[in-house]
Amino acid sequence: MREGRAANTRVRSNTRVDGGCDLGGDVNVCDSLGEVYEYGRGVPVDKQRALTIYERGCTFAKPGARGFVCEHAARVRTVLAAP
Repeated sequence: MREGRAANTRVRSNTRVDGGCDLGGDVNVCDSLGEVYEYGRGVPVDKQRALTIYERGCTFAKPGARGFVCEHAARVRTVLAAP
């Protein structure tokens, strides 16, 4: 029972962070949330959702700071395109 409650808390927490990525345009929040879905940290692995979140972060990033989140988007895009 305790384990289920912890998992639900992580999912709810990730949902709140997702809103931070949408509303605040915080590149770091988008990058962290993308990693949650890319690697399945507390949620099922969802590469497509990770890509969407990374791309959102990439659009929020200032030109000089785009590197890491855009690189993560490119990495996941490559994985999804592989046969």
